[in-house]
Amino acid sequence: MRFAFFTGHYFPHLGGVERYAKELASRVAARGHECWIVTNRTNRAPSEEEADGIRVFRLPAWNILSGQFPITLPSPEIVRRIRAIKRWGPDWIVTNTRYFPINTIAMFMNAALFRARHLHIEHGSDYVRFPSSLLTGFARIYDSLATGAVLRRATVCVGVSQAVTSFVEGAFGRRCNSVLRNAVDTAAVDLRGHTLRGDVGIEKEAIVFGYAGRLIPEKGVLKVLSSFRKLRRSSGMERNRLSLLIAGAGPLEQEVARLAGEDPFIHYLGSLEPSAMPAFYRTLDIFVYPSSYPEGFPTVILEAGAYGKLVITTERGSTRDVIQDASFGTIVPEHDEEALVRAMADYGRRFDELRGVGENLRQRVQDRFDWEHTVQDFLDLVSVVPK
Repeated sequence: MRFAFFTGHYFPHLGGVERYAKELASRVAARGHECWIVTNRTNRAPSEEEADGIRVFRLPAWNILSGQFPITLPSPEIVRRIRAIKRWGPDWIVTNTRYFPINTIAMFMNAALFRARHLHIEHGSDYVRFPSSLLTGFARIYDSLATGAVLRRATVCVGVSQAVTSFVEGAFGRRCNSVLRNAVDTAAVDLRGHTLRGDVGIEKEAIVFGYAGRLIPEKGVLKVLSSFRKLRRSSGMERNRLSLLIAGAGPLEQEVARLAGEDPFIHYLGSLEPSAMPAFYRTLDIFVYPSSYPEGFPTVILEAGAYGKLVITTERGSTRDVIQDASFGTIVPEHDEEALVRAMADYGRRFDELRGVGENLRQRVQDRFDWEHTVQDFLDLVSVVPK
């Protein structure tokens, strides 16, 4: 079969949705199907390339909201790409995340020209919110009109987690056909490789906390920094035996770098290539991700879990699907920094006796959230839908 995947961002832009699209498309291609990716040119990347068995087309776009919301621009290049897709003749178009304008374009072009079946994969578990109530109001109207149409007109609609499907059904009245879980490649996990402790000057016996993700307020990086500093000031903790690693890029990068520069126990690594993330996770003892973002299913939670790390997070994007109870990790209330500090202190003090919690999480990720399961679910789903 032929699949045309549409996504707002794609590599080299790093994020959960683009990683999901890349893994799904490349693994489907590895099973003998033809896959194209159509995305926006949000980085200095070629307008066309072939990688991992898939062709990638990047369209001119206007990047607003610090690059989080690319608007595909009308151009002769779009016309050429649409004609190429029509000649190619996809069996399916696959759109990702309802609110990116490129998905609305794909929906209309499919109805007018491609006439393929349409699978929509939703990654958001809530409406998008902004600090400005006016901007949030406009976003809600846009969500209800333009992006709601993508959900309603898709042949098949799925979510990457149960929280996503519940949101779609409740907010848009669109029944979801299934859940195509976010996943990781557990077979590639090497627990015994190189760590970054010696590279950044962390003691062998230190307890290392870590955060990885986009550096935006909603993802919680500033809460992690503030909580870590409070933790080091608290009584009963060996303050010099605590360290914090942060990896990521985004609008808060300068502030994170400044705060790290003021504390020798905070190490900001910048944006890491995917090949460097295994060493990052192996370095950690405890992964902290207090997100209030409308997550679908945070990939970093699964990645940290695959490495057997203790995880502290919030109930965003069906984290309950993987962290069912305290035997798998800790879920703290959103925006409750004191609860976050308490959870970090508890894990820090009792790390040795709680290693089994990380092992439980590693086993659950391996059993339920491996990419081979998701790819097979995807192929099973599209195979039963009539043309």
